[in-house]
Amino acid sequence: MLSDAFNAALSLVSFTATFERPDDSPTTYDITLALSNYMRNLEGPEEVVSEGREFIIPTKKFQEVTGYIAPKRGDRIISDTYGENVIQSIVDVRGLKGELMGFRVRTT
Repeated sequence: MLSDAFNAALSLVSFTATFERPDDSPTTYDITLALSNYMRNLEGPEEVVSEGREFIIPTKKFQEVTGYIAPKRGDRIISDTYGENVIQSIVDVRGLKGELMGFRVRTT
């Protein structure tokens, strides 16, 4: 099954970080995720540069830890290696049958 291969591949390069939803009573979870090996420095208007990272969060493990919440803009990923990253956008990672396998999150 494609989702099994996806999760197995991510487990080879995954690490643990803290996922934080900063609302009225901040909620934190220890999650497993992987760096997508895509880093961007995009130029915008007036030569503004936006630096950020992309992470892949496997849905199966994320749901086991959080119950079931989906990441949303403004949530934070905090790790010893990559520091604090604020999620700016989320793209679903889907399998051939349309099943949700993970989230690709872009951060600043």
